[in-house]
Amino acid sequence: MGWQWKEEHLDLILVPLGLSIMCIYHIFLLHTYNKCHTLTAIGYENDNKEVWAEKMLEVNL
Repeated sequence: MGWQWKEEHLDLILVPLGLSIMCIYHIFLLHTYNKCHTLTAIGYENDNKEVWAEKMLEVNL
Protein backbone atom coordinates (compact mmCIF):
# COMPACT_ATOMS: atom_id res chain seq x y z
CA MET A 1 0.00 0.00 0.00
CA GLY A 2 2.37 2.66 1.20
CA TRP A 3 6.02 3.33 0.85
CA GLN A 4 8.17 0.76 2.67
CA TRP A 5 11.64 1.40 4.00
CA LYS A 6 14.40 -0.58 2.32
CA GLU A 7 18.14 -0.63 2.87
CA GLU A 8 18.70 0.60 -0.67
CA HIS A 9 17.13 3.92 0.31
CA LEU A 10 19.89 4.59 2.84
CA ASP A 11 22.16 5.81 0.03
CA LEU A 12 19.61 8.46 -0.91
CA ILE A 13 19.86 9.93 2.59
CA LEU A 14 23.35 9.20 3.88
CA VAL A 15 25.44 10.19 0.83
CA PRO A 16 24.01 13.72 0.43
CA LEU A 17 24.02 14.16 4.20
CA GLY A 18 27.68 13.17 4.46
CA LEU A 19 28.69 15.41 1.57
CA SER A 20 26.78 18.37 2.97
CA ILE A 21 28.29 17.93 6.43
CA MET A 22 31.78 17.78 4.90
CA CYS A 23 31.16 20.92 2.82
CA ILE A 24 29.70 22.82 5.77
CA TYR A 25 32.72 21.89 7.91
CA HIS A 26 35.20 23.09 5.29
CA ILE A 27 33.32 26.35 4.79
CA PHE A 28 33.32 26.87 8.57
CA LEU A 29 37.05 26.12 8.75
CA LEU A 30 37.80 28.55 5.92
CA HIS A 31 35.68 31.25 7.58
CA THR A 32 37.38 30.70 10.95
CA TYR A 33 40.84 30.81 9.36
CA ASN A 34 40.04 34.06 7.56
CA LYS A 35 38.52 35.81 10.58
CA CYS A 36 40.70 34.63 13.47
CA HIS A 37 43.39 32.30 12.20
CA THR A 38 44.99 31.72 15.61
CA LEU A 39 42.04 29.52 16.59
CA THR A 40 43.00 26.90 14.01
CA ALA A 41 46.00 24.59 14.02
CA ILE A 42 47.03 25.89 10.59
CA GLY A 43 47.12 29.51 11.74
CA TYR A 44 48.87 28.64 15.00
CA GLU A 45 51.65 26.82 13.14
CA ASN A 46 52.00 29.66 10.62
CA ASP A 47 52.42 32.19 13.43
CA ASN A 48 55.04 30.01 15.10
CA LYS A 49 56.96 29.65 11.81
CA GLU A 50 56.96 33.43 11.30
CA VAL A 51 58.30 34.04 14.81
CA TRP A 52 60.96 31.35 14.34
CA ALA A 53 62.08 32.84 11.02
CA GLU A 54 62.33 36.33 12.55
CA LYS A 55 64.42 35.00 15.44
CA MET A 56 66.74 33.13 13.05
CA LEU A 57 67.31 36.31 11.02
CA GLU A 58 68.17 38.29 14.17
CA VAL A 59 71.03 35.94 15.15
CA ASN A 60 74.48 37.48 14.62
CA LEU A 61 77.04 35.10 13.24
